[in-house]
Amino acid sequence: MAVLGAGASVGAFHYFNIFLINLNTSDFWLFVACFVLLLIFSLLEVLFVKGIWKIFFLGLFQTCVPLILFINRFATSNPNDVRILILGFLVGFYFVFLGMHRGRRLIQNAMKLRFFDVSRRTLPRVASGMLIVVSVVLYLSYFSWGVAPADVGMKITDGIVSDMKPFSGIIVPGTTIDPQQNMGDLIKSIALQKLESSKITVQDQNRSVQVTYASLPPDYQAKVLNDVIGGINGGLQSQFSFFNSNQTVGAFVFGVANEYFAKFSSFLGPYASILVIAVLFFLAKGTLAVFYWLIEFLAFVLFKILVVFGFAYVNLETRTREFLLLS
Repeated sequence: MAVLGAGASVGAFHYFNIFLINLNTSDFWLFVACFVLLLIFSLLEVLFVKGIWKIFFLGLFQTCVPLILFINRFATSNPNDVRILILGFLVGFYFVFLGMHRGRRLIQNAMKLRFFDVSRRTLPRVASGMLIVVSVVLYLSYFSWGVAPADVGMKITDGIVSDMKPFSGIIVPGTTIDPQQNMGDLIKSIALQKLESSKITVQDQNRSVQVTYASLPPDYQAKVLNDVIGGINGGLQSQFSFFNSNQTVGAFVFGVANEYFAKFSSFLGPYASILVIAVLFFLAKGTLAVFYWLIEFLAFVLFKILVVFGFAYVNLETRTREFLLLS
C-alpha cells in the first residue's frame, strides 16, 4: 500500500511538472488521475495500517518523495527557493498526517468500523496538504524559477479563446473569434457587421439622408469602412498601448490580461503573486470538495474488493474495561 501511495504521489507530481512546462491537457488529466489515486490509497492506509508511527512515516514518505523530481532545479535555484519548497512540503505533510491520524484515532476509539465516518475525517485534510504542496510548486515554477510566464499566459489565453469560440457569435454577433486570427481581420469583420446593421447618414443637396451600407457606391463603402476601422483602432490604441492590428487575437487577450495583472501587482506589491496562488488553492480546494463523494465511493469499492478477495478482513477485537460497584 505504501509503494502504491508513493507511486501515485510521484506520478501526480511528475505529470504536474510536465503540465507546468507544456500545458498539455492530457498531462493535466493524468495528474488529476494520479492525485485521486493518491487520496484513495491514503484512505485505505488509514484503514489497514495500525500504529501512529507507521502512519507518520507513510504520510512523510508519500508527501516528500516527489522532492526527487525537483533535485535538478535545486542546483540552479537560490537557497530561498529551496527553503520555500521544503517548507511547503513539510506543511503539506503536517496536514496529511493530521488527517490520517484523526482517521486512525476514530477507528481505534469506535466500537464498529464505519468507512464513511473515517473518510470524512481524513480526506479533507489529506487533500488540503497535497494541494498546499501543489500550490508551492506552482508558485516557485511560475514566479521564482523562471518558467516563462509570457509563454504560459499565451497558451492559457489561447485555450480560453478557443473554448469560447462557440459563444463568439453571442459576444460579437456575426463573427467567429479564433486565437490565431489577425486582429485587423477581426476588427474589419466587426466594422462590417456594425455598418450592415445600422443606417448611415449622408448629405444630399444640403439635407441629411439615412441610407444602408449596401446601397452606397463601392468606393464610398471602402471609405466609410476605413473610417470605422480607424476609429476602432484609435480607441484600442488609446486604451492599450501594446495594441497592434497585426497581432493575433490570442496575443491581444493576453496583453489585456497581462496589463491588468501588472496594475494589480503594482497595487499589492510582492503579495500579488501570493494572492493569486492563494485564490487558485481555494478554487482547487472547492472544486475537489465537490467530488469528495466520488473519491470516497471509489475508495469504498476498492476496500470491499480487497475484503471480498481475502486481501483484508474485518475482525472483532475484545475490549476490557474497569468499573466500580458499590459493596
